[in-house]
Amino acid sequence: VDGIITVAEQDIIDSMRIIWERMKIIVEPSSSIALAAIIKNMDLFKNKKGVLLYQEEMWTLTIYLGK
Repeated sequence: VDGIITVAEQDIIDSMRIIWERMKIIVEPSSSIALAAIIKNMDLFKNKKGVLLYQEEMWTLTIYLGK
């Protein structure tokens, strides 16, 4: 493990709101944690690519980071 990123409850709520506003889907809080972490730490993720996956009735934000 290279590091741990934590997010506050309000960050999770804000990311859920962003997903709703942009994609018009409602996600459970655990599905928006990755987005909350990215938004809170944009400098760590600058110039990185991410993928939004839909898997078995659930949206999951999965981030693949290259070197």
